[in-house]
Amino acid sequence: MNTSSGVTGGNYYVVSGHKPTAVSHCITGNFTAPNDINLIVAKFSHLEVYYVQPEGLKLSRDVPIYGRLTCLEAFRPMGSDKDYLFMLTKKFDAAILEFQPGKEGSNNEFEVVTRCHGNMKERVGRLSESGMKATIDSKCRCIALSIYDANIKIIPLTPDLTEMTAFTVRCEETNIVDMTFLQGCETTPTLCLIYQTQGGRHAKTYEINVASKDLCKGPWKQDNIEIESYMVVPVSAPLFGVLIIAAQSITYHQGEHYAPIAPPAIRDASITVCASIDYNRFLLGDLSGRLFLLQLHDADPAADNPKVRNLDIALLGHVTIPECITYLDNSYVFVGSRVGDSQVVKLNECLVQESDQESNLSIVETITNLGPIVDLTVVRNENQGPDEIVTCSGYDSEGTLRIIRNGIGIQEMASIDLFGIKGVWTLKLDSNPPNSFHNVLVLSFVGQTRMLRLSGEDVEEFDIAGFSCDSQTLFAGNVSCEQIVQVTSHFVRLVDDTSGQVITEWKPPVSNTISKVACNSSQLIVATGRKVYYLVIRERLIFQVGREFEMPYEVACLDITPLTDSKFSDIVAVGLWTDITARLFLLPGDNQSEFVEIESCTQKLGGEIIPRSCMMCKLDDVPYLLYALGDGSLVYFKFDYLNRVLSERRKINLGTQPTTLSAFETNGGSTKNIFACSDRPTVIYSVSKKLLFSNVNLRDVTHMCSINAEAYQNCLVLCNESTLTIGAMDQIQKLHIRTIHLYETPHAMAFQKETQTYGLLTKRHDKRKSLLSLMSEDNPNAASLAALSHSGYSEDRQASEFQFPQQVDSAEAGGTAMDDSFDRSFGNLQDSFRMDTTNASLNTTTNRSFSGSVNSASPGNENESNDGADISSVVILDQHTCEPLHAFRLNPNEMACSIISANLEEDSAFYVVGTTYVLSHQAEPDKGRLLVFEWKESKLNLIAEKEIKGCPYSIQLFNGKILCAVNHMVELYEWATDKELRLDCCHYGNIIALFLKTKGDFVVVGDIMKSVSLLLYKPQESSFEEIAKDYTPLWTTACEILDDDTFLVGENNFNIYTVTKDSAATTDEERRKLTITGRFHINDFINVFRHGSLVMNNPNESVINYQPSILFGTVSGAIGLIVQLPPKLFLFLAELQEKIVATINSVGKISHSTWRDFSHEFGSEPAQSFIDGDIIEIFLDMTVADRERVLKGLQFNSSFLTQRQDLNVDSTGDDLMNDSGLIATEAPSKAALNSTGPKVCVDEVVKLIEDLARLH
Repeated sequence: MNTSSGVTGGNYYVVSGHKPTAVSHCITGNFTAPNDINLIVAKFSHLEVYYVQPEGLKLSRDVPIYGRLTCLEAFRPMGSDKDYLFMLTKKFDAAILEFQPGKEGSNNEFEVVTRCHGNMKERVGRLSESGMKATIDSKCRCIALSIYDANIKIIPLTPDLTEMTAFTVRCEETNIVDMTFLQGCETTPTLCLIYQTQGGRHAKTYEINVASKDLCKGPWKQDNIEIESYMVVPVSAPLFGVLIIAAQSITYHQGEHYAPIAPPAIRDASITVCASIDYNRFLLGDLSGRLFLLQLHDADPAADNPKVRNLDIALLGHVTIPECITYLDNSYVFVGSRVGDSQVVKLNECLVQESDQESNLSIVETITNLGPIVDLTVVRNENQGPDEIVTCSGYDSEGTLRIIRNGIGIQEMASIDLFGIKGVWTLKLDSNPPNSFHNVLVLSFVGQTRMLRLSGEDVEEFDIAGFSCDSQTLFAGNVSCEQIVQVTSHFVRLVDDTSGQVITEWKPPVSNTISKVACNSSQLIVATGRKVYYLVIRERLIFQVGREFEMPYEVACLDITPLTDSKFSDIVAVGLWTDITARLFLLPGDNQSEFVEIESCTQKLGGEIIPRSCMMCKLDDVPYLLYALGDGSLVYFKFDYLNRVLSERRKINLGTQPTTLSAFETNGGSTKNIFACSDRPTVIYSVSKKLLFSNVNLRDVTHMCSINAEAYQNCLVLCNESTLTIGAMDQIQKLHIRTIHLYETPHAMAFQKETQTYGLLTKRHDKRKSLLSLMSEDNPNAASLAALSHSGYSEDRQASEFQFPQQVDSAEAGGTAMDDSFDRSFGNLQDSFRMDTTNASLNTTTNRSFSGSVNSASPGNENESNDGADISSVVILDQHTCEPLHAFRLNPNEMACSIISANLEEDSAFYVVGTTYVLSHQAEPDKGRLLVFEWKESKLNLIAEKEIKGCPYSIQLFNGKILCAVNHMVELYEWATDKELRLDCCHYGNIIALFLKTKGDFVVVGDIMKSVSLLLYKPQESSFEEIAKDYTPLWTTACEILDDDTFLVGENNFNIYTVTKDSAATTDEERRKLTITGRFHINDFINVFRHGSLVMNNPNESVINYQPSILFGTVSGAIGLIVQLPPKLFLFLAELQEKIVATINSVGKISHSTWRDFSHEFGSEPAQSFIDGDIIEIFLDMTVADRERVLKGLQFNSSFLTQRQDLNVDSTGDDLMNDSGLIATEAPSKAALNSTGPKVCVDEVVKLIEDLARLH
């Protein structure tokens, strides 16, 4: 590797803003308990564990894995009543996992325990071209692995599963395509495999002698099976045998007996997955998203050894393009996808029993998947909100645009300008029936109260006769027995909700005024300074229970929310001034006449800021006690209601101003959530019994209440200093994702601010349903596009002046379950054909993997239909509605590769599109075009075109000119006054130039296999000079400029690294080197880097002044973030990371440092200059005891935790530098920093990590 200790670069924090969403494996079993039905979904680097329940899937836990999962199998050991998991990662780590009940006091319902583990890597050997495979004997005697050619690794399974010792057996079959264990082999484990030779493909069985560590001849073999056979599936008792699935046929084999079927339906697209329903029914999914039912018919079902007479296959319907399928229960099926959203499907009831019914299934649930993210653009928010991220996601019929923003959006439905609102409540006046809509808004102001009646969308001011309008209301609401209560500083008044007349009222003793109040449907707690009164509401009656109680200090806040199903609470939560404490009291009742403090629950909140609001609540069946403080922070506890104990104290900063808490419900009232009103409003909710916090995309909210009015159902009323807004809340989640279905493959896009449009490049197979074809199809899925017929949408076909030879269609490659070669071929869809022709290893495929190559089509006549061809288009979409406005169809065989928005003229913005012609007989494209479009007057006008000699993989605007990477060249085109592109200069020296990034006169070029180089443009000479390059032969997947001398690169082996130019070097040779100064295994294939952020930039709220961040998108649907750290903070986090890793138990006992090692074809090297943010942020979920254990002995000068640290940004840099530059700063030694450092405070570290977590 090209590394040097003399060159230093920056230090970086890398974290997942959005975890991988593409599904690689799914398994159904009884994992958590014998009677639990669980679904395990693997998403490469983490496992999601679901409970299969009558109401649907319930996510229980997300389990991180230190690795990229390649194999996942379930098995049940002899004598066990639960299933276990076997996993294998890309770095050869293997483990057997068991799910055990969680420890007492743990946040988790269960723990993932590693029963045994090991590493399966060999010192020498050639990796199998068909990828890693694992299969487990049905009697749980051994596990077989195919990792290297010509050998099989066997792992014997001991009864106690405490040891993983593997041995390797050689076999004469060098190229194993697939394998499985036969079922019903009582004496010896028997393996069936499909293998490839020069003469074709064959099936063969082996018996495994575990004692002698050898392979023995099996019961049968079959030579010369179908040449494109790629999958073998075991059949269970009583039929036994296997299914061999090929491109054009499916064959049942059991020794000499076999039964084939070759239906025409499966020839259109290869079967990729197979899952059994029972012994004779199987679900099959193919690359076009079709779901089939395969049934094996017995010749004599009553016989002791029944034989399969024939096979039937029936089309059930269309689902997402599947990567894996598993049958759940009761006719429900989970379909996991890598290229589209995963789904839960309900089969027709008759279909599970009989296969002769017509196609019938329904989609019950959809699970969002962003992968593969092929391109990504960041749209700046003009209203200073968070950036909006738009991704090109999916493939073929699953192609989509995903519009992503952080936090929860509020869709405004009504707004009124009102100043000085001090409180807001909703009422149901004349609430008969009791579930009627809210129809009154009560607004409190200083010295007065006003009411608004809601009638449909009309709002008018009116008065309730029994309400006091000349006083400030402290609380108003509906209570039991069809009554309304109003609380002011002088009285508590009960009002009839039908007539509006006063029923009765209660007043505090003379000279006392009510300062705080808490109320539920039957109880009231009021405070007058230090004194507290308990009131009970009955029909037409309100009365005091027990004596008044005097607190030691003035009451700051109260809450009396019931924590049980009863409408009564026997506990009141109190927050006090002066001593800043949280206290719980038992209310007066039958056994006591006064308040009794629960001393075990008295807690100091810490600091000098008083609590402003408190709340007892039950979220996800877990009771909590929350206190919001005047500085915007929130302290919360878990509350053991039965034992009256508070535990697991946590503190989080929600904002900087006083915060108040209000409860509201979602999902039809089934889910309770908390709204924190502050300068940074936040929704508090629970997922898998863990509290989560999501920002609301509003600046300030001072008061909030929920409303369910006739015209505003399931909405919120939100107030700030000047406005009252009624709005509907988006689905509660950390990232809000809006999906725009395209039904074709998007592979590049650009945003044009001037016209507020997106320019999108798409590709579709002409026979597929697409965004364009939906406009003319009678298809229910096109309902959302119905308005297009009135939107002026049009489509053009552009004839080229260039003529090319006639071309015969190239064959479509078959495939099945997609291994890591799929990641490469889908890494950049627009580049897939060039990768295939340049290096076979980058797009290595067999009949078991899907080919990413582009199929060319015969040009034919301009007026011919082009059936079966790939059609590439340039589509213009409206920024706000994402409706397609115009489409420009390219010529036959022409593929759009790259697009940018460029201001080539003053006050004029253009789209520049690079295209190429893909002809199957060419090793590399040699012709293409640069097209210049202008979106004007609702039409896309072609202004100019320029022929080029190759494929334009990347286009950039460069000093008012167009910079283009064409094959191995970097070309610069000038925009002439006569609206033509003219070649200015070009630079040679690359194998294939895939990526271009510019800054000033500098150009970074990412080469397909020669890392990156740095060019300098000399305007006077109209030429480029290569001033530095990285000589390490690394395969580039993406690159970005960090500053003048430092560049970020994505690498083909799921790594990232930084290279730095040593401008201060004393020799020309050193100055011409780009030295690797940082390296990190990211565990994913990165397609794109972009400068941008997932959150609003609030520099005054941050402990540390971070530099603008880098976002990246991956094949598995992950969105990550990279930000530079100050040197002192980096060293502290590096030591903290080591402590956290040493404290937590990794799944599979995989070493974190080994996992993050920079691994490549030539070996591996330790990670350098990067902090794993996913590990650091685990600290926030730790218990207090674990936090203290992590920080024990951690010495550091923590001044950076309390003082804002600025990185030394070069103030003389250009605009890009000021917006996005990251300056490398040499870090002092760890010893120097730790020599005099004080002990780190837990609260300081929590505040720091919360600040880091707010970056995403």
